[in-house]
Amino acid sequence: MAIRSWRQTALGTPRIWSRLNLEATLEGTMRSNVRKFKQGMEIWFTQSKRHPLHLRVSFARVPELKWNIIFPLPSNLQTFKLEVESADQLNGLSLDGHRRLDHLLAVDLRVVPTRRRYETALRRPLLPYAPNLRMLSLAFPDLHPGVIPTLNVPWKQITHLCLHQEVSLLAWHTILRMTPLLQRCYVGLYICDADDEEQDDEDVARLPNVTMRHLRELELAVLSPFSSMAMTGARCPRLERLAVRSSSIHNTLMGIAQPRRFCIQVALRLRHMELVRHGMDAASVLEVLKLTPELVKLKLDCAGAHDGLLHAIIVARHSKSIVPKLREFDLAILRYERSEEDTPTFSSSLFVKAVKSRWHIRRPKLAKVVLSVDTDHRGALGMTKRQLLVCVEQGLTFEAAVYEERTWKTPEVSGDSAWSRWKPQLGITG
Repeated sequence: MAIRSWRQTALGTPRIWSRLNLEATLEGTMRSNVRKFKQGMEIWFTQSKRHPLHLRVSFARVPELKWNIIFPLPSNLQTFKLEVESADQLNGLSLDGHRRLDHLLAVDLRVVPTRRRYETALRRPLLPYAPNLRMLSLAFPDLHPGVIPTLNVPWKQITHLCLHQEVSLLAWHTILRMTPLLQRCYVGLYICDADDEEQDDEDVARLPNVTMRHLRELELAVLSPFSSMAMTGARCPRLERLAVRSSSIHNTLMGIAQPRRFCIQVALRLRHMELVRHGMDAASVLEVLKLTPELVKLKLDCAGAHDGLLHAIIVARHSKSIVPKLREFDLAILRYERSEEDTPTFSSSLFVKAVKSRWHIRRPKLAKVVLSVDTDHRGALGMTKRQLLVCVEQGLTFEAAVYEERTWKTPEVSGDSAWSRWKPQLGITG
Protein backbone atom coordinates (compact mmCIF):
# COMPACT_ATOMS: atom_id res chain seq x y z
CA MET A 1 0.00 0.00 0.00
CA ALA A 2 2.81 2.38 0.84
CA ILE A 3 4.53 1.75 -2.51
CA ARG A 4 1.25 2.35 -4.38
CA SER A 5 0.74 5.59 -2.45
CA TRP A 6 4.24 6.78 -3.30
CA ARG A 7 3.66 5.94 -6.96
CA GLN A 8 0.38 7.87 -7.07
CA THR A 9 2.04 10.82 -5.36
CA ALA A 10 4.90 10.79 -7.89
CA LEU A 11 2.55 10.53 -10.87
CA GLY A 12 0.45 13.41 -9.51
CA THR A 13 3.40 15.77 -8.86
CA PRO A 14 4.45 17.44 -12.15
CA ARG A 15 7.50 19.06 -10.58
CA ILE A 16 9.14 15.65 -10.18
CA TRP A 17 8.94 15.25 -13.97
CA SER A 18 10.19 18.76 -14.79
CA ARG A 19 13.80 17.81 -15.59
CA LEU A 20 14.93 15.20 -18.10
CA ASN A 21 18.56 14.33 -18.93
CA LEU A 22 19.07 11.96 -21.89
CA GLU A 23 22.36 10.57 -23.23
CA ALA A 24 22.47 8.35 -26.31
CA THR A 25 24.61 5.20 -26.23
CA LEU A 26 25.51 2.66 -28.91
CA GLU A 27 23.15 0.12 -27.36
CA GLY A 28 20.35 2.66 -27.23
CA THR A 29 20.59 3.56 -30.91
CA MET A 30 19.13 0.27 -32.20
CA ARG A 31 15.76 0.77 -33.88
CA SER A 32 13.77 -1.11 -31.22
CA ASN A 33 15.48 0.76 -28.39
CA VAL A 34 14.87 4.11 -30.07
CA ARG A 35 11.15 3.33 -30.19
CA LYS A 36 11.10 2.47 -26.46
CA PHE A 37 13.15 5.56 -25.76
CA LYS A 38 10.63 7.82 -27.49
CA GLN A 39 7.70 6.14 -25.73
CA GLY A 40 9.29 6.66 -22.33
CA MET A 41 10.08 10.26 -23.19
CA GLU A 42 6.48 10.97 -24.17
CA ILE A 43 5.29 9.53 -20.84
CA TRP A 44 7.71 11.87 -19.06
CA PHE A 45 6.44 14.85 -21.05
CA THR A 46 2.84 13.97 -20.25
CA GLN A 47 3.48 13.65 -16.51
CA SER A 48 5.18 17.08 -16.38
CA LYS A 49 1.84 18.56 -17.48
CA ARG A 50 2.12 22.37 -17.60
CA HIS A 51 5.08 22.65 -15.25
CA PRO A 52 8.13 24.30 -16.94
CA LEU A 53 10.25 21.51 -18.41
CA HIS A 54 14.06 21.47 -18.66
CA LEU A 55 15.42 19.04 -21.24
CA ARG A 56 19.02 18.00 -22.02
CA VAL A 57 19.83 15.61 -24.88
CA SER A 58 23.37 14.47 -25.65
CA PHE A 59 24.66 12.47 -28.63
CA ALA A 60 28.32 13.18 -27.81
CA ARG A 61 28.97 9.54 -26.81
CA VAL A 62 28.03 8.24 -30.27
CA PRO A 63 30.20 10.42 -32.52
CA GLU A 64 30.00 8.18 -35.58
CA LEU A 65 26.25 7.80 -35.47
CA LYS A 66 24.25 9.43 -38.25
CA TRP A 67 20.50 9.09 -38.22
CA ASN A 68 17.25 10.55 -39.41
CA ILE A 69 15.04 10.95 -36.37
CA ILE A 70 12.10 13.16 -35.46
CA PHE A 71 12.57 14.43 -31.94
CA PRO A 72 9.40 15.65 -30.19
CA LEU A 73 9.44 18.82 -28.10
CA PRO A 74 6.54 19.51 -25.71
CA SER A 75 4.74 22.84 -25.48
CA ASN A 76 5.76 23.38 -21.84
CA LEU A 77 9.49 23.23 -22.66
CA GLN A 78 11.33 26.13 -20.98
CA THR A 79 15.02 25.28 -21.49
CA PHE A 80 16.63 22.96 -24.03
CA LYS A 81 20.25 21.79 -24.20
CA LEU A 82 21.51 19.75 -27.15
CA GLU A 83 25.00 18.23 -27.42
CA VAL A 84 26.16 16.68 -30.70
CA GLU A 85 29.47 15.53 -32.13
CA SER A 86 29.18 17.11 -35.57
CA ALA A 87 27.01 19.19 -37.85
CA ASP A 88 26.16 15.99 -39.76
CA GLN A 89 24.34 14.78 -36.66
CA LEU A 90 22.38 18.03 -36.59
CA ASN A 91 21.28 17.45 -40.18
CA GLY A 92 19.83 14.08 -39.19
CA LEU A 93 17.82 15.56 -36.35
CA SER A 94 14.40 17.14 -36.74
CA LEU A 95 13.08 19.02 -33.70
CA ASP A 96 9.39 18.39 -34.12
CA GLY A 97 7.31 20.31 -31.59
CA HIS A 98 4.03 22.15 -31.65
CA ARG A 99 3.70 25.05 -34.03
CA ARG A 100 4.74 27.40 -31.26
CA LEU A 101 6.90 26.76 -28.23
CA ASP A 102 5.61 29.75 -26.31
CA HIS A 103 7.36 28.81 -23.06
CA LEU A 104 10.83 28.14 -24.53
CA LEU A 105 13.14 30.83 -23.12
CA ALA A 106 16.66 29.38 -23.36
CA VAL A 107 18.51 27.11 -25.80
CA ASP A 108 22.03 25.73 -25.29
CA LEU A 109 23.63 24.12 -28.36
CA ARG A 110 27.05 22.45 -28.05
CA VAL A 111 28.89 21.00 -31.05
CA VAL A 112 32.09 19.21 -30.08
CA PRO A 113 35.10 20.87 -31.79
CA THR A 114 36.93 18.80 -34.39
CA ARG A 115 40.13 19.34 -36.35
CA ARG A 116 38.43 19.52 -39.69
CA ARG A 117 36.96 22.79 -40.90
CA TYR A 118 33.19 23.00 -40.73
CA GLU A 119 31.76 23.07 -44.25
CA THR A 120 28.32 21.44 -44.07
CA ALA A 121 25.36 23.82 -44.13
CA LEU A 122 22.33 22.91 -42.09
CA ARG A 123 19.51 21.67 -44.30
CA ARG A 124 16.66 22.65 -41.99
CA PRO A 125 15.98 25.32 -39.37
CA LEU A 126 17.94 24.63 -36.22
CA LEU A 127 15.10 25.55 -33.86
CA PRO A 128 11.30 25.38 -34.01
CA TYR A 129 9.30 28.58 -33.77
CA ALA A 130 9.77 29.99 -30.27
CA PRO A 131 8.50 33.59 -30.15
CA ASN A 132 9.71 34.15 -26.55
CA LEU A 133 13.20 32.70 -26.90
CA ARG A 134 15.61 35.14 -25.25
CA MET A 135 18.71 33.21 -24.16
CA LEU A 136 21.09 31.45 -26.54
CA SER A 137 24.25 29.57 -25.65
CA LEU A 138 26.26 28.45 -28.67
CA ALA A 139 29.45 26.37 -28.79
CA PHE A 140 30.20 25.89 -32.45
CA PRO A 141 33.64 25.05 -33.90
CA ASP A 142 35.09 27.45 -36.42
CA LEU A 143 32.28 29.98 -36.13
CA HIS A 144 32.95 32.41 -38.97
CA PRO A 145 30.60 34.76 -40.89
CA GLY A 146 29.85 32.17 -43.57
CA VAL A 147 28.45 29.70 -41.03
CA ILE A 148 26.16 32.10 -39.17
CA PRO A 149 23.30 32.26 -41.74
CA THR A 150 23.11 28.44 -41.87
CA LEU A 151 22.28 28.24 -38.15
CA ASN A 152 18.79 29.69 -38.72
CA VAL A 153 18.78 31.26 -35.26
CA PRO A 154 16.23 34.03 -34.47
CA TRP A 155 18.99 36.50 -33.66
CA LYS A 156 16.75 39.57 -33.58
CA GLN A 157 14.92 38.45 -30.44
CA ILE A 158 17.97 37.28 -28.44
CA THR A 159 18.75 39.35 -25.32
CA HIS A 160 21.26 37.05 -23.54
CA LEU A 161 24.02 35.41 -25.59
CA CYS A 162 26.95 33.10 -24.76
CA LEU A 163 29.40 32.33 -27.57
CA HIS A 164 31.78 29.64 -26.32
CA GLN A 165 34.91 28.26 -28.00
CA GLU A 166 36.74 30.48 -30.48
CA VAL A 167 34.75 33.12 -32.32
CA SER A 168 36.46 35.27 -34.92
CA LEU A 169 36.28 39.05 -34.63
CA LEU A 170 34.40 39.29 -37.94
CA ALA A 171 31.86 36.67 -36.80
CA TRP A 172 31.33 38.50 -33.52
CA HIS A 173 30.62 41.78 -35.32
CA THR A 174 28.27 39.98 -37.70
CA ILE A 175 26.30 38.62 -34.75
CA LEU A 176 26.26 42.00 -33.00
CA ARG A 177 24.64 43.56 -36.05
CA MET A 178 22.00 40.81 -36.00
CA THR A 179 21.12 41.14 -32.29
CA PRO A 180 19.82 44.71 -31.75
CA LEU A 181 18.11 43.78 -28.43
CA LEU A 182 21.18 42.18 -26.86
CA GLN A 183 21.56 42.99 -23.14
CA ARG A 184 24.12 40.46 -21.82
CA CYS A 185 26.92 38.84 -23.81
CA TYR A 186 29.78 36.44 -23.17
CA VAL A 187 32.17 35.72 -26.05
CA GLY A 188 35.31 33.63 -26.44
CA LEU A 189 36.99 35.91 -28.96
CA TYR A 190 39.81 34.72 -31.19
CA ILE A 191 41.51 37.45 -33.19
CA CYS A 192 43.33 35.74 -36.02
CA ASP A 193 46.77 36.33 -37.43
CA ALA A 194 47.04 38.89 -40.22
CA ASP A 195 47.77 36.05 -42.65
CA ASP A 196 44.38 34.49 -42.01
CA GLU A 197 42.35 34.42 -45.21
CA GLU A 198 39.23 35.72 -43.51
CA GLN A 199 40.59 38.35 -41.21
CA ASP A 200 43.54 40.41 -42.34
CA ASP A 201 44.30 43.96 -41.29
CA GLU A 202 42.20 45.47 -44.06
CA ASP A 203 39.12 43.46 -43.03
CA VAL A 204 39.44 44.66 -39.44
CA ALA A 205 39.95 48.26 -40.53
CA ARG A 206 36.77 48.10 -42.63
CA LEU A 207 34.58 46.84 -39.79
CA PRO A 208 31.60 49.19 -39.56
CA ASN A 209 30.71 50.71 -36.21
CA VAL A 210 27.90 48.83 -34.52
CA THR A 211 26.03 50.51 -31.67
CA MET A 212 24.59 48.17 -29.05
CA ARG A 213 22.11 50.48 -27.31
CA HIS A 214 20.74 47.84 -24.92
CA LEU A 215 23.97 46.04 -23.97
CA ARG A 216 24.54 46.19 -20.20
CA GLU A 217 27.05 43.39 -19.62
CA LEU A 218 29.96 42.19 -21.76
CA GLU A 219 32.46 39.48 -20.84
CA LEU A 220 35.37 38.73 -23.18
CA ALA A 221 37.82 35.85 -23.13
CA VAL A 222 40.42 37.09 -25.62
CA LEU A 223 42.51 34.24 -27.00
CA SER A 224 44.97 36.05 -29.22
CA PRO A 225 48.07 38.23 -29.02
CA PHE A 226 46.22 40.66 -31.31
CA SER A 227 43.83 41.42 -28.46
CA SER A 228 44.18 45.19 -28.83
CA MET A 229 41.55 44.89 -31.61
CA ALA A 230 38.96 43.32 -29.30
CA MET A 231 36.76 46.41 -29.05
CA THR A 232 37.20 47.54 -32.68
CA GLY A 233 34.02 49.09 -34.03
CA ALA A 234 31.80 48.21 -31.03
CA ARG A 235 30.00 51.09 -29.33
CA CYS A 236 28.21 50.25 -26.08
CA PRO A 237 26.96 53.53 -24.59
CA ARG A 238 24.99 51.89 -21.75
CA LEU A 239 27.45 49.19 -20.75
CA GLU A 240 27.55 48.71 -16.96
CA ARG A 241 29.75 45.62 -16.54
CA LEU A 242 32.88 44.76 -18.53
CA ALA A 243 35.04 41.72 -17.79
CA VAL A 244 38.11 40.90 -19.85
CA ARG A 245 40.18 37.75 -19.49
CA SER A 246 43.09 37.36 -21.87
CA SER A 247 45.94 35.00 -22.62
CA SER A 248 47.89 37.81 -24.22
CA ILE A 249 50.72 39.74 -22.59
CA HIS A 250 49.73 42.77 -24.69
CA ASN A 251 47.22 45.37 -23.61
CA THR A 252 43.84 43.84 -24.09
CA LEU A 253 41.29 46.57 -24.60
CA MET A 254 42.84 48.76 -27.28
CA GLY A 255 46.45 48.96 -26.29
CA ILE A 256 45.00 52.00 -24.47
CA ALA A 257 46.67 54.10 -27.13
CA GLN A 258 43.45 56.12 -27.31
CA PRO A 259 41.81 55.79 -23.87
CA ARG A 260 39.34 58.62 -24.47
CA ARG A 261 38.02 56.93 -27.59
CA PHE A 262 37.66 53.66 -25.68
CA CYS A 263 35.75 55.33 -22.85
CA ILE A 264 33.43 57.17 -25.22
CA GLN A 265 32.63 53.87 -26.94
CA VAL A 266 32.40 51.58 -23.93
CA ALA A 267 33.30 52.81 -20.47
CA LEU A 268 31.53 56.06 -19.63
CA ARG A 269 28.74 54.36 -17.63
CA LEU A 270 30.68 51.35 -16.37
CA ARG A 271 29.85 50.37 -12.80
CA HIS A 272 31.68 47.03 -12.66
CA MET A 273 34.99 46.30 -14.42
CA GLU A 274 37.22 43.22 -14.27
CA LEU A 275 40.57 43.03 -16.04
CA VAL A 276 41.93 39.59 -15.21
CA ARG A 277 44.78 37.29 -16.27
CA HIS A 278 46.42 39.48 -18.82
CA GLY A 279 49.42 41.69 -19.24
CA MET A 280 47.81 45.10 -19.25
CA ASP A 281 50.12 47.25 -17.23
CA ALA A 282 48.87 49.27 -14.27
CA ALA A 283 49.69 52.59 -15.95
CA SER A 284 47.33 51.78 -18.83
CA VAL A 285 44.59 50.78 -16.40
CA LEU A 286 44.98 54.13 -14.70
CA GLU A 287 44.24 55.94 -17.96
CA VAL A 288 40.92 54.11 -18.21
CA LEU A 289 40.01 54.66 -14.55
CA LYS A 290 40.35 58.42 -15.01
CA LEU A 291 37.42 58.28 -17.41
CA THR A 292 35.08 55.88 -15.57
CA PRO A 293 33.41 58.09 -12.94
CA GLU A 294 30.51 55.69 -12.26
CA LEU A 295 32.67 52.69 -11.35
CA VAL A 296 31.53 50.89 -8.18
CA LYS A 297 33.35 47.53 -8.43
CA LEU A 298 36.91 47.09 -9.71
CA LYS A 299 38.85 43.83 -10.06
CA LEU A 300 42.42 43.93 -11.39
CA ASP A 301 45.18 41.46 -12.14
CA CYS A 302 47.73 43.39 -14.16
CA ALA A 303 51.46 43.66 -14.65
CA GLY A 304 54.02 46.35 -13.96
CA ALA A 305 54.46 48.84 -11.13
CA HIS A 306 51.28 49.59 -9.18
CA ASP A 307 52.56 52.69 -7.35
CA GLY A 308 51.04 55.19 -9.77
CA LEU A 309 47.71 53.39 -9.75
CA LEU A 310 47.54 53.27 -5.95
CA HIS A 311 48.66 56.91 -5.66
CA ALA A 312 45.77 57.91 -7.93
CA ILE A 313 43.23 55.96 -5.86
CA ILE A 314 44.26 57.76 -2.65
CA VAL A 315 41.67 60.37 -1.67
CA ALA A 316 42.66 63.74 -0.20
CA ARG A 317 40.27 66.11 1.52
CA HIS A 318 38.65 68.79 -0.66
CA SER A 319 40.10 67.34 -3.85
CA LYS A 320 38.76 65.32 -6.76
CA SER A 321 39.77 61.73 -7.22
CA ILE A 322 39.34 58.99 -9.79
CA VAL A 323 36.49 56.46 -9.42
CA PRO A 324 34.78 58.51 -6.68
CA LYS A 325 31.96 55.95 -6.21
CA LEU A 326 34.20 52.91 -5.74
CA ARG A 327 32.79 50.49 -3.15
CA GLU A 328 34.63 47.21 -3.87
CA PHE A 329 38.30 46.88 -4.83
CA ASP A 330 39.84 43.50 -5.72
CA LEU A 331 43.57 43.57 -6.52
CA ALA A 332 45.80 40.62 -7.48
CA ILE A 333 49.59 40.88 -7.37
CA LEU A 334 50.53 37.60 -9.02
CA ARG A 335 53.65 36.62 -10.91
CA TYR A 336 53.12 34.31 -13.87
CA GLU A 337 55.72 32.84 -16.19
CA ARG A 338 56.34 36.14 -17.91
CA SER A 339 59.30 38.34 -18.74
CA GLU A 340 60.93 40.37 -15.99
CA GLU A 341 59.49 43.67 -17.15
CA ASP A 342 55.99 42.30 -16.63
CA THR A 343 56.61 41.33 -13.02
CA PRO A 344 54.11 43.19 -10.79
CA THR A 345 55.49 45.36 -8.01
CA PHE A 346 53.51 46.40 -4.97
CA SER A 347 53.81 48.76 -2.00
CA SER A 348 51.80 47.71 1.03
CA SER A 349 52.04 51.20 2.55
CA LEU A 350 50.51 52.79 -0.55
CA PHE A 351 47.77 50.17 -0.67
CA VAL A 352 46.90 50.75 2.99
CA LYS A 353 46.92 54.51 2.49
CA ALA A 354 44.55 54.20 -0.48
CA VAL A 355 42.15 51.97 1.46
CA LYS A 356 42.19 54.10 4.61
CA SER A 357 41.61 57.31 2.67
CA ARG A 358 38.53 55.80 1.05
CA TRP A 359 37.35 54.43 4.38
CA HIS A 360 37.78 57.58 6.48
CA ILE A 361 37.33 60.43 3.96
CA ARG A 362 35.36 59.33 0.92
CA ARG A 363 31.58 59.07 0.95
CA PRO A 364 30.27 56.54 0.06
CA LYS A 365 32.87 54.50 1.91
CA LEU A 366 34.89 51.68 0.43
CA ALA A 367 33.01 48.64 1.74
CA LYS A 368 35.02 45.62 0.58
CA VAL A 369 38.69 45.02 -0.26
CA VAL A 370 40.24 41.81 -1.62
CA LEU A 371 44.01 41.38 -1.95
CA SER A 372 45.60 38.31 -3.57
CA VAL A 373 49.39 37.99 -3.75
CA ASP A 374 52.01 35.44 -4.76
CA THR A 375 54.61 34.03 -2.40
CA ASP A 376 57.05 36.85 -3.24
CA HIS A 377 54.67 39.33 -1.58
CA ARG A 378 53.64 37.22 1.42
CA GLY A 379 55.42 39.58 3.84
CA ALA A 380 53.74 42.65 2.36
CA LEU A 381 50.35 40.96 2.77
CA GLY A 382 50.98 40.32 6.48
CA MET A 383 51.92 43.97 6.99
CA THR A 384 48.78 45.07 5.14
CA LYS A 385 46.56 42.93 7.39
CA ARG A 386 48.02 44.48 10.54
CA GLN A 387 47.69 48.05 9.25
CA LEU A 388 44.06 47.59 8.20
CA LEU A 389 42.99 45.91 11.43
CA VAL A 390 41.34 49.08 12.79
CA CYS A 391 39.29 49.54 9.61
CA VAL A 392 38.20 45.91 9.77
CA GLU A 393 37.08 46.34 13.37
CA GLN A 394 35.01 49.33 12.25
CA GLY A 395 33.21 47.31 9.55
CA LEU A 396 35.45 47.10 6.47
CA THR A 397 35.31 43.70 4.78
CA PHE A 398 38.87 42.60 4.00
CA GLU A 399 39.74 39.29 2.32
CA ALA A 400 43.30 38.13 1.63
CA ALA A 401 44.88 35.12 -0.07
CA VAL A 402 48.38 33.87 -0.97
CA TYR A 403 48.82 31.88 -4.18
CA GLU A 404 51.70 29.56 -4.88
CA GLU A 405 53.70 29.96 -8.09
CA ARG A 406 51.31 29.95 -11.02
CA THR A 407 51.91 29.46 -14.70
CA TRP A 408 50.48 31.59 -17.46
CA LYS A 409 47.18 30.01 -18.45
CA THR A 410 44.85 30.50 -21.36
CA PRO A 411 41.50 31.63 -19.92
CA GLU A 412 38.78 29.04 -19.85
CA VAL A 413 36.50 29.60 -22.81
CA SER A 414 33.21 29.01 -21.08
CA GLY A 415 30.31 31.27 -20.29
CA ASP A 416 28.63 28.69 -18.05
CA SER A 417 28.88 30.88 -14.94
CA ALA A 418 27.33 33.81 -16.81
CA TRP A 419 24.63 31.50 -18.20
CA SER A 420 23.68 30.37 -14.68
CA ARG A 421 23.70 33.94 -13.38
CA TRP A 422 21.40 35.18 -16.14
CA LYS A 423 18.66 32.53 -15.82
CA PRO A 424 16.89 34.09 -12.81
CA GLN A 425 16.72 37.40 -14.66
CA LEU A 426 14.28 35.78 -17.10
CA GLY A 427 12.39 33.82 -14.46
CA ILE A 428 13.93 30.47 -15.40
CA THR A 429 13.53 28.14 -12.46
CA GLY A 430 16.26 25.62 -13.21
